[in-house]
Amino acid sequence: MSSNSNIAEKIEQIENVFVETPIIKEIMSDIDEVMETAIIVGYSKQPDSILITAQSGMGKTTIFNHYLSKYPRVQQEEGDIVPILASTLLDDKSPKGAPGHMLRDLGDWLGGKGATRGELTDRFVVQCNGAKVEAIFIDEFQNAIENGTDNIIWNTSEWIKTLINLTGRPVCLFGMPYSRQVIEANIALINRFPLIHHIEEYDVDTSDEWLDFLEEVDKQLPFKEKACLLYTSPS
Repeated sequence: MSSNSNIAEKIEQIENVFVETPIIKEIMSDIDEVMETAIIVGYSKQPDSILITAQSGMGKTTIFNHYLSKYPRVQQEEGDIVPILASTLLDDKSPKGAPGHMLRDLGDWLGGKGATRGELTDRFVVQCNGAKVEAIFIDEFQNAIENGTDNIIWNTSEWIKTLINLTGRPVCLFGMPYSRQVIEANIALINRFPLIHHIEEYDVDTSDEWLDFLEEVDKQLPFKEKACLLYTSPS
């Protein structure tokens, strides 16, 4: 039994390996700053928001999950405290899809159901205040516009703008590189997203950073001996 427990513990440690590369440190610093600023002004002013893009496997969801563990949901009898409202968007292009899904993630007593997107958004704002939400994180943001029309892209940009304006909370969007077209489609939204980060894939020019990354992963692995991720065959 203790052997199985040991293995389970090691698997958990491996899954929780988190390497703060230079770009990830920069992104996290920006997230911390916009959250702290919004708290200082009491969510009374339009906050700066952040778009983070990258191809799959480059660390977007790792950052997302890191903040969820840093700011966990707290269950209370009178209602949960949700410092970070985190939603992963499904491939649903209906006007009520995204706000309804986010309401369910927040713990909406009506299960995210409502007549219009406006009604859902108004209810979301009220519940954000009650749950003491400090920031809104949306993962897989590209699903809001996947193969969508210009009208869908515009409506999505308007919804995000309204979400920021009404809640006063910074919004952090995580998605594929083409998610950026939602921001660029709306001048008013560009002003609300002064912080846009793209996590580049490693290539020949960044090979040293890749080696540093592997070295740090090796240090965090729960093995007595190094896994030799940097192993090179003898000449």
